[in-house]
Amino acid sequence: MVAFDNTAGQARDLARSGKNTEVCDAYEALSLWRGRALEGVTGPRVEQEAGWLEELRLDVHEE
Repeated sequence: MVAFDNTAGQARDLARSGKNTEVCDAYEALSLWRGRALEGVTGPRVEQEAGWLEELRLDVHEE
C-alpha cells in the first residue's frame, strides 16, 4: 500500500509539473495492485476499508 501511494503521488506531481512523458512510467503503481484488497477477510470494518481501497485503485486508474 505504501509503495502504491508513493508511486501514485509521484505520478500526480509529475502531471502537475507538465512532465507528461514521465507520468506514464510513474503510473506503474497500478501494476503493484494484486487482486481484491483484503480478500478473504471479513467483517464490517474490513469491508469498509476494502471498499475505500478499491475506490483508491479506481481513482488512480482513471488518472
